[in-house]
Amino acid sequence: EVVQKTFVVGLMEDMEESVRRFNVVLGIDDVGDERNRGCMEEFFGKHREEEEVKQEKEASKETNADRDTTLKEDDKAAKANANKFNSHAHPKVEEGSPEWEILAERNHLDLILYDFIKMLYQKQERIINKYALERKQNAVENVDAKQ
Repeated sequence: EVVQKTFVVGLMEDMEESVRRFNVVLGIDDVGDERNRGCMEEFFGKHREEEEVKQEKEASKETNADRDTTLKEDDKAAKANANKFNSHAHPKVEEGSPEWEILAERNHLDLILYDFIKMLYQKQERIINKYALERKQNAVENVDAKQ
């Protein structure tokens, strides 16, 4: 419960989306600020702006608060094509293999925590997207009010 109420979680296998969520919560505008946008493009590629527009549209259409949302296959493919110079290859351990079983036994609490974090990551998606949309709408309203 502490993790759920205290932390915004991210996943290594979905690093770009995780960083986007952290930016939203921290109030970092990586779209409007040229320097921040350049940083994100440097690490993740230029496709990310299109993905952000898709996510905003999905968040604005969200009507069922309990609906679980998942990454679409085309989103996964786009992320796979992003720049990977900030990552390192690691040997793959196949689930069910003897190596996997040894690691699972030694790290069983980590696996429980990881499963919980994956569930929480999905749950936080709708909340963070809604928050990002509200922040952008408030920013537009503030600009309009000043004019």
